[in-house]
Amino acid sequence: INTGDTEEILTGLTSDNYSVSENGRFIAYTEEGNHGKITVLDLNSLEAKEIIAPSGSILIPLLYMQEDFVYGIAQGNDVAMYEGEGVPMYSVRIVESDNPTERILKDYDKPGYYVTKVSLDGYTLYLDRIRLFEDGSFSEEKQDTIMNSQGEDMYKVKIVLSQDEIKQQ
Repeated sequence: INTGDTEEILTGLTSDNYSVSENGRFIAYTEEGNHGKITVLDLNSLEAKEIIAPSGSILIPLLYMQEDFVYGIAQGNDVAMYEGEGVPMYSVRIVESDNPTERILKDYDKPGYYVTKVSLDGYTLYLDRIRLFEDGSFSEEKQDTIMNSQGEDMYKVKIVLSQDEIKQQ
């Protein structure tokens, strides 16, 4: 029986430390002051799974591409050195929300390049990139993209032709 009651599950989240799936089933978040772990919470079952950062790295929840979760990984040293906009992420990962630690769908990692911003338009991720140099300087680089091929399948339309012979007298 749906009683219309509500329950507060999480508090203290800010727009830069969480992301919610398109259908509202999953929320991925980092806790205040702890960017070494992302929790992916299934709001239907309240089952939580954790993604743990590699040593010396931080995790940034970015967005959802339908039900797949997109997050970035950055080195703490690079973040401290970079003075531009965004966070210089050496890797961007797309994972299944049901199994984010074992089902990595895409790991975008181009040596020498860092992603500073990720945006979604339709079924395409746009990655703003830079090259970061040892002295802290950087150069902006050409934007890269990741396309969701499953989304493109939704655009396909089947055309069925039928022919009928009608004789007029």
